[in-house]
Amino acid sequence: MEKLRVIDLSQPIEPGMPIWPGDPAVEYMPWCSLEQHGFNLQRISLGEHSGTHLGAPRHFSASGCSIEEIPLTRLMTLGIKIVLPQDESSAGIASISRWEKRHGPVPADSWVLFETGWSRHWQDPNAYHTAFPGVAEEAVRFLCRERSIAGIGIDSPDVDGGASSDFAANRILAEHGGLHLENLCRLEQLPPAGFQLFIGALPLVGATGSPCRVLALMPSL
Repeated sequence: MEKLRVIDLSQPIEPGMPIWPGDPAVEYMPWCSLEQHGFNLQRISLGEHSGTHLGAPRHFSASGCSIEEIPLTRLMTLGIKIVLPQDESSAGIASISRWEKRHGPVPADSWVLFETGWSRHWQDPNAYHTAFPGVAEEAVRFLCRERSIAGIGIDSPDVDGGASSDFAANRILAEHGGLHLENLCRLEQLPPAGFQLFIGALPLVGATGSPCRVLALMPSL
């Protein structure tokens, strides 16, 4: 069997980590202890879209599928990475065109991950949610209509950038049945293409999102 290199693209889940303004705080509460019950157990409370998470179309579309209805083929499939230059606040058609000139058309049913470098602010919750980069509406529309992608991922709090007030990019994605991954990290360790993405989302019935472990797999060097 070919040796694989595995890269964890997930942020750790813990109390005090950045959360979307107004979302439930992440809380760990002792429930059982070795001394009293013979085993340790904690109760965990958090929002559906806490930390590195997968968003289902139902998050922005009443008729969209929920987390447990997502086909498994969309949770383990081909991924590509597009780098957003530091002087650009939004990934647009130009970003996609630059990638396609070097690597060919974005493959259908693939995940498109946008590396912005914003995950460097993760340890500062206030900075992390201030003026963060996103993906332009026209870029999302192009990827959904012309390339039939599985979803879009980004290493910032939201596919829509911090300047957005209407979640337009997310709504377009949901209308086309697309998924989103947010709060990714370590995207700088990925090549532009040639990796598989594994998304370990929980099958939460009726949920609009799920915290998840996201792994990238590629041939070992």
